[in-house]
Amino acid sequence: MERNLIQTVRMMRLALPHMKDRPDPAVINVASISGWSPQLAMSGQYSAAKAALIFGTERWALEFVPYGIRVNTVSPGSILVEGNGWDRYCLANPGYFEDYGNYRTGWRSLIRSSRRPWATPRA
Repeated sequence: MERNLIQTVRMMRLALPHMKDRPDPAVINVASISGWSPQLAMSGQYSAAKAALIFGTERWALEFVPYGIRVNTVSPGSILVEGNGWDRYCLANPGYFEDYGNYRTGWRSLIRSSRRPWATPRA
């Protein structure tokens, strides 16, 4: 909870008051698809923290409308990188991964080749 929720809340408490007088202020919190639906076993605390971050961001977005501060969340999915958790899961469970993982994970080559449209001043 500390790493996946509390640190973000602390940073927002510090930053948001200073953003009130800035042009086009925006906060983008990084959550996870795990905050929307269960992913893998043994990830309950992570999922709960990300769900709380998503819910909290919606509340903060409403709270800071009068100041013109946009507060949003992005929820990226799993990224299949050689050696990471999904890669190990794929190797251990090839049949299940074929049915599930190919549709639920991004491939690093796709991420690297994207133009990052979310990294614009108006994002």
